Amino acid sequence: MRTEYLTASDKHTICLWKGRASYFSLQVEGDRLEHAAWYYPKPFKLAAGIQGRVAFESGVTVEPQSMRRTC
Repeated sequence: MRTEYLTASDKHTICLWKGRASYFSLQVEGDRLEHAAWYYPKPFKLAAGIQGRVAFESGVTVEPQSMRRTC
C-alpha cells in the first residue's frame, strides 16, 4: 500500500459487528479528501477477515501508478 497518500485522521466510528474504525484523509496531486478511507485495526472476531484492509469512500478509484495519465 502506498501510504504516502494517506494521513491519519482523528475520526473514529463504531460498527456493532466489525468494531472501531479509524480513518485516513487522502491527498493526491494537491487534492485532499477528508476521512476518505477507513480500516479496522482490531476488528471483532466475526469480522477478522477485514483486518489489514483499507476501504475507500464511493468515487475514489485506486489504480496502479503505471496506469496514471501523465499529460
